[in-house]
Amino acid sequence: MAKNRYYKLGEKAHQFFDPISHTQITGKQVISLEKDPTNKVFTAAKAGGHIVVASEEEYNTWAVIAAQDEEIKNMKLGIDTPTKDIKAPTLEKGIISIDKGLSQDDLEDVLDEMTNSELIQAITNYGFDNADIKAAKGLMKNHTKLVEFIMKQYPVYTEEK
Repeated sequence: MAKNRYYKLGEKAHQFFDPISHTQITGKQVISLEKDPTNKVFTAAKAGGHIVVASEEEYNTWAVIAAQDEEIKNMKLGIDTPTKDIKAPTLEKGIISIDKGLSQDDLEDVLDEMTNSELIQAITNYGFDNADIKAAKGLMKNHTKLVEFIMKQYPVYTEEK
């Protein structure tokens, strides 16, 4: 079994996204990868200090904090979360998601807290079709319009599921 590698943003970086490997790091997030992507974007980001190697301890600490933050957010929204062992999420499984059945007000609050990249990942994981994902990507420069677009399309996908 291969040992995972852990990465976080460098000191001056705010976010990182590699469209080839779909690797994304935002804020103080620490990610785990089984295998390093070998494409130019990831390699250049590593070499330039945009992303740096993190320890397993940093990853585990971040995972616990992220799980606690998620639990607090769910409590504010009135969503019951079953008590379970806190396990670090992995990007490969798509950790950014939109809960089904949220009211419009709760949905808007959740979407407003997400970055544009997280919004795109969330609607992709939720099951929006390619045409809507493409339209949403066209709105990435304007967070408010992107949120409004998702709010408008969300009921369509909620009814289908």
